[in-house]
Amino acid sequence: MDDLILCEARAWYAIHGSIGARVIRLFDSDTVRERVVAKTLAERLRSRGFNVLIEPQYMVLAYGYSFGFTGKPDLVVETGRSSIVIELTLTPASKTWYIGCRLALYALMYKSLYGITPLSLIISTHDLSIAVYNDYSGYRLRKLLWLINNLYRKNIQMVKSTHDKNLCRVCRFKRICIYARG
Repeated sequence: MDDLILCEARAWYAIHGSIGARVIRLFDSDTVRERVVAKTLAERLRSRGFNVLIEPQYMVLAYGYSFGFTGKPDLVVETGRSSIVIELTLTPASKTWYIGCRLALYALMYKSLYGITPLSLIISTHDLSIAVYNDYSGYRLRKLLWLINNLYRKNIQMVKSTHDKNLCRVCRFKRICIYARG
């Protein structure tokens, strides 16, 4: 999903599980901070009697488009009658519109599995700000799911690429992408 926002070609390669993609795993203090915040938040919520799942894996068929979308919200808090889906991010919460799309899909998956529309939160580990999402009408999920489904069916020559050389330069698919620049 994040790949689709950056570049359609990058999303195509991600969906098709391209061999040759370069995966770089470095020690990243920001990712460590995110994990520590998730673990601490989960422990505190559990101590108050809530059921907390860290990075639960979901699979759902969405809107009859017959494709599987997998995703892992950082935390799901089950409060009895309702639930909260939490996504942690390094980005300040005021600049998280694209994460809202991902969160909307997580909420859709959760609702399709359990019949409950969860409250959704984005917590920024950058400044510990919180954004609350409870209306997803602006995200046009049907269109987004249609775009993702079409990427499964398209040939790479038919997808659009980014026009940003800087994105190409740091892309994990630059060695194999037919659009790679710089």
